[in-house]
Amino acid sequence: MHADTTLSTLVNADRVRSSIRRLFTGEIIEVLGELLQNSQRARSSDVIITTDEAGFTYTDNGHGLLGGPAGFHTLLKIAESEFDNPTIDDQDPMGLGIHALLAHEHVSAVRFESGAQALTIDTARWWADQAYYSTWFERLETIETPVGGLRVVVQCAPKLREIVQNILLDRGANGNPAPGYADLLRITLDGVAVNTSLPGWVSAGEQLFETIYQGCSLTVRYQCEPYHARAAVNWYGQIIRDEIDGHFSYYLHVRNGRPLNPLSPSRRGLIDDAARGALITFIKDQLFSFLFDPANRDRVKPEWVTAAMSRHACLQQGWWRLCPMWNIGTARSYMASRRFGRTITAAMPSCP
Repeated sequence: MHADTTLSTLVNADRVRSSIRRLFTGEIIEVLGELLQNSQRARSSDVIITTDEAGFTYTDNGHGLLGGPAGFHTLLKIAESEFDNPTIDDQDPMGLGIHALLAHEHVSAVRFESGAQALTIDTARWWADQAYYSTWFERLETIETPVGGLRVVVQCAPKLREIVQNILLDRGANGNPAPGYADLLRITLDGVAVNTSLPGWVSAGEQLFETIYQGCSLTVRYQCEPYHARAAVNWYGQIIRDEIDGHFSYYLHVRNGRPLNPLSPSRRGLIDDAARGALITFIKDQLFSFLFDPANRDRVKPEWVTAAMSRHACLQQGWWRLCPMWNIGTARSYMASRRFGRTITAAMPSCP
């Protein structure tokens, strides 16, 4: 057999490294979201963000970088991470998040401080200057006052600092990544509490029922207007939207396990795979059972059933095939027993 070890190397590490920046959107929202995810993984309870003329400083009270220089190495190494957190295997971080900060075009320098050590990175040299990034450990400093947790000092353009302030304090900027962390983190910006409660659209509409899916709380709602129906997954603090059609939306609160697979590297959406398919099937089953449970007759509204039995729901989503005990005729009889009137019964589609 050929003994050349180069044949077993299937990744061009330098080329991959130079392309990492293309994985990120370049939005500061993404950077802040990655910092918050790192803090919750490090089991922080508080995040303090301050701004000054040079940029902003991000400090948390988690366990910090583990293992001294080795912790800095893990932080900087692409596709590697280490956290003392029992849920970390479920979260399965890709090990790229902090690079969103180093890759931002308006960030000129980043200083990391944890324990008794610190490292400052010149972002202009970090990606292409091999002599610089390969000798990062030579620039590790010892600091007089140890830092508990992790402190990140960011030098950036004034405009970027202003955007950070506007986003986190909801000053007309969209995309605040903090809502969703209420049960995980307390966040302040320049001494002002940052809103971490759920976005209003998550709880919009009429709640139909709440249940448990793979150990996570799941709520299903009805929206009068289908274009207002927005589904969301709270992935350990980060809100991930799920694009769905129709009048029904869901909210899945994930604090343990891995019921779904978010897109990497920044969880900008959900992978449309078997895991997502299993969740959607579960929701359909639960919705069907709820709507046609005789115990719910006094609560179920005609428009809920009409929406569920629309031709799109019937043919495209196959709801009626999910439960062999029910068919359109059964549903028609049930609706008639509810005395919703001829209009609703006549609106039932004639699905095969």
